[in-house]
Amino acid sequence: MGITRFFDIRSFWGLNWGSAGSIYYGAPTMPLTDTAIRNAKPLDKPYKLSDAQGLYLLIKSNGSKLWHLKYRFGGKEKKLAFGAYPTVSLATARKLREEAL
Repeated sequence: MGITRFFDIRSFWGLNWGSAGSIYYGAPTMPLTDTAIRNAKPLDKPYKLSDAQGLYLLIKSNGSKLWHLKYRFGGKEKKLAFGAYPTVSLATARKLREEAL
């Protein structure tokens, strides 16, 4: 006869709370390029173009493009502004990010 297992916890979690396998967070994002930044058009609402390690470009509805760095300090989310594109280039923004982190 043998001992039968009442239930397998992996299948229990998989059936009730998602996949029992590894967690998939989506494809890795491509780093920003200067061409993508130049081609970014303003929309009705502001939106972000993310680079890496918290650096992003905020494109406002008036057409301005502002560099920001999002980070955590003491458990709180903070933002640091680096300036406007093209005054602050992509390479300069990445350099400023490295200095800030």
